[in-house]
Amino acid sequence: MDRLRKVNEDSYRIQDDGSIGPMTEKKIKENDGTMVTVVCISYNHEKFIRDALDSFLMQKTDFKFKIFVGEDHGPDHTADIIREYARKYPDIVVPFIREKNMGAQRNLIDLCQHATSPYIAFCEGDDYWTDPEKPEYVLMADQYAAGAGYLPITTTDIEDTTGSSWKLLSSGS
Repeated sequence: MDRLRKVNEDSYRIQDDGSIGPMTEKKIKENDGTMVTVVCISYNHEKFIRDALDSFLMQKTDFKFKIFVGEDHGPDHTADIIREYARKYPDIVVPFIREKNMGAQRNLIDLCQHATSPYIAFCEGDDYWTDPEKPEYVLMADQYAAGAGYLPITTTDIEDTTGSSWKLLSSGS
């Protein structure tokens, strides 16, 4: 917590990187060393979800990352496939199997709210990554923001109504 300094009763700041809310302080304390959480929402993606999960798992990193998969009560066997991957990779794949459909936006927000990592990468369950170093881009984002060169991604600072904040990674591939 030495990286945080209190700005006022309801707000904290990580050095000069920007304000974060009190929920973020709690998440920092709860983090298990995960640097990036891959957030994947899925509905009726039985034909595609294996490709998506395999593309996340092939990532070459020198840091810990997790994959949160939110299966939104689809009519197919996507949930079974996600459970299979969670059993095979219990320290990486975290399934969120919904009891009823909550919609894509709420599914995404819920996954982000459960993440404790400082960075979030996003890919839907019917897409996949072709670059085996995608999460590495997340950690280069701060250098990019400081003008250190080209980075083929965009990062967006997100804060929700609970006061949690994240950096969301997105790109075209």
